[in-house]
Amino acid sequence: MIATDEGELHFQEYLVKRRAEPVVRGIRFDGGDNAIPAGGVLEAMGDADRILVCPSNPLISIARF
Repeated sequence: MIATDEGELHFQEYLVKRRAEPVVRGIRFDGGDNAIPAGGVLEAMGDADRILVCPSNPLISIARF
């Protein structure tokens, strides 16, 4: 959910319908506190020499709020 100067909007509504025009005040991820990685993910990351992050949208992919 995107907190904007015009209230809270679902991401798709903010991005598509509102064309990313309202000023972003914050982002809330529903269920994020309960999310867990799939089996083997942490081990693969721990064994990796490098990890490349290619976000589709920096706000939802890599930003921390």
